[in-house]
Amino acid sequence: MKIYVGITDGDWFNQLREAKAPEVNFWHPGGDTFKALQPNEMFLFKQHKKEGGKICGGGFFVSSSSLLIDIAWDAFGLENGTRSLIEMRDRVAKYRASTGADIANPEIGCTILAQPFYFPEEAYIDAPMDWSNAIVRGKGYDSASEIGAWLFDEVRKRLQYMNVVTLLPSSSGATELPKHKLGTGAFRILVSDSYNRTCAFTGEHTFPALIASHIKPLSEGGENELKNGLLLRADLSALFNRGLMTVDAADLRVRVSPLIRQRYNNGMNYYLLEGHPIRVPEQVENQPDRDILAWHNDKVFAA
Repeated sequence: MKIYVGITDGDWFNQLREAKAPEVNFWHPGGDTFKALQPNEMFLFKQHKKEGGKICGGGFFVSSSSLLIDIAWDAFGLENGTRSLIEMRDRVAKYRASTGADIANPEIGCTILAQPFYFPEEAYIDAPMDWSNAIVRGKGYDSASEIGAWLFDEVRKRLQYMNVVTLLPSSSGATELPKHKLGTGAFRILVSDSYNRTCAFTGEHTFPALIASHIKPLSEGGENELKNGLLLRADLSALFNRGLMTVDAADLRVRVSPLIRQRYNNGMNYYLLEGHPIRVPEQVENQPDRDILAWHNDKVFAA
C-alpha cells in the first residue's frame, strides 16, 4: 500500500477538524491533478514546520480532479476547509501569482478524500526521519518499506484508540484495501468525471447545469457509488427523481412517462428522448447497475 504525506494548511485542517467533516477536498491552487495514490490508499496531513511539522490526521484517496472554484464549492462546501466561497477564492488568490478573471474562478487541483480522521494534538506523529524541509507539497512512501511500515503502525495505534482501526487493511503489506464510503461531494465528482461531464440523456456538457443523480435514493437504501449514479441535466434529474422518466434496465434506453402530458399538458421536448440509448461510462464497472435500474423502473417510474 502506498502512503502519501501532504503538507497541510493549518487553517484548512483546523476548520475541518472542528466541523468533523466526513469527507474533504484537499485542494491546491494549481489545476494539475494528484496521481501518487490509487483509490483507498492513505493520505496523511502534515503541518508546516512553523506550525509544528507533525502529522495530524489523514484520509483515504478517492479521486483527483481539476475543478473550477465554484464547482468545487458547490460539491464540497465547508468540506473545502473554508467558511465560504469568497474565503476560498481569497485563499487561492493568496497562493497564485495572477490577477483578474483567472482569480475570479480559476481551476484548482482537487484531491478528494473519504472518511478523514483527525488526531488529538497529543497524538500527533513526528515527521518521518527522512523528511526534508525542502519538500514543498508532500512525499510518498511504500508501506512495505521501513519508514512506510513505521508510518502505518503509528496511524494504526491512533485509529485503534479512536475505535476506527477498521479503516485500515489488516497489515501494512496487505494488497486488498478496505473500500471506503463516499460522501456526497465525492459522489458528484466521481459520477461527473465518469460520464465525461456530459448528460447521459442529451449530451449537454454545461457543467453547472448537470446533477449527479442517485438512481436509488439514499432515503431508500441507495448508496453513494458509481453504479447508483447518472449524470443528468437538472430538469431531467427532477423528472427522473419524480418517476416521470427512467432508464429501461433491459436495453438502457430512455423512457418517458405519459403523466407529463396528462398532468402538465406539455413535455414535447422530453418525449423526443423516448427510446434513445443513454451515454454510459466506458468502464463497465462504472456503468449503472441493471438491478438498481430495475428497482427504479418498478418502484418509481409512473408507466
